[in-house]
Amino acid sequence: MASTIKVKRSSTASAVPSSLAGGELAANTADGKLFLGKNDSSVVEIGAGGGSNFQSHKFTTAETWAALDGLASETITQVIIDASGVTEGSIAIDVDGSEQESFPGGHALVTRIFAPSSDLDIRSVASSPTLISSDADSDKIYLHSGITSTISSSFASPYINPSGLALDSSGNLISTDYSGDKIYKHSGITSTISTSFSSPGASPQGLTVDGSNNLISSDVSADKIYKHSGITASITTSFASPSGIPRGLAVDSSGNLIHVDASSDKIYKHSGITSTITTSFSAPYISPTGLAIDNNDNLVSADSSADKIYVHSGITSTISSSFASPGASPSGVALKIPASGGAFSGTAYAVINNA
Repeated sequence: MASTIKVKRSSTASAVPSSLAGGELAANTADGKLFLGKNDSSVVEIGAGGGSNFQSHKFTTAETWAALDGLASETITQVIIDASGVTEGSIAIDVDGSEQESFPGGHALVTRIFAPSSDLDIRSVASSPTLISSDADSDKIYLHSGITSTISSSFASPYINPSGLALDSSGNLISTDYSGDKIYKHSGITSTISTSFSSPGASPQGLTVDGSNNLISSDVSADKIYKHSGITASITTSFASPSGIPRGLAVDSSGNLIHVDASSDKIYKHSGITSTITTSFSAPYISPTGLAIDNNDNLVSADSSADKIYVHSGITSTISSSFASPGASPSGVALKIPASGGAFSGTAYAVINNA
């Protein structure tokens, strides 16, 4: 349920607060006046000294203040933004077509003063994808800072040989273990397991989730790729891999399966989720394992012999960067993709000087 945020207020006509902390707001609801506390705790009326008014608007689409209530001919002197619902990324404020500043989401009220302007646009800015990797030597799952070697946290895998990783549509981690022959659904990206079920083969390796939240898994003992019904043990279809050791899996933005094979040391692009191969190319090294793809269709792959994680340029063999994995045998990778940036969905308030 959405929260209602209220500043200090008085319903007594002509009442003025005697003091406010720096940045604190107060409103006189009888007079329709808003007051701001300065750094020295003195109080000023916002917009006083001219024909000023205080307007609010609920943003739900990509729009600007200039398009609202005839504001194109007005001067915006202050804006207050309720960004409490923005949990990832940041909010950018564009003035006259160029970014003036940005700040992290999660704030209940953020006040900014602007140079005179008639065009104010508020938009959300997506954060970078976050890499998650597993390691069969340390038996750990690592949460990276962005797609870098920097580790922000880690936890023990459910069993002794973690391999494939994926994230479902709700952001819950899915992991598998080729020794335990199980697939585990975690609660968020934590070590807490909410459910588990047997894998369709005896040696599960790769995991990914398609656009309809159906799990796809690979198994090296069966030499097969399986499409599940949701995140369950139920299999809707399966097909043989083009080589003998299917490992990491990913699905691109067009719904095409990408998988890597440790027998041929190749990465294959399929036509949809089928056995039909449209293209293939060599993996970066001789023991490819995990595979993931970002929101711009750039592959991320891992290799247990090189002990490295590689960032590709698109779905190609071209490597744009690489770094050492946190353990000695990287086995799986997944990417937490942030919500797309764009229109700010929330409430903003502006003080307009139309004198």
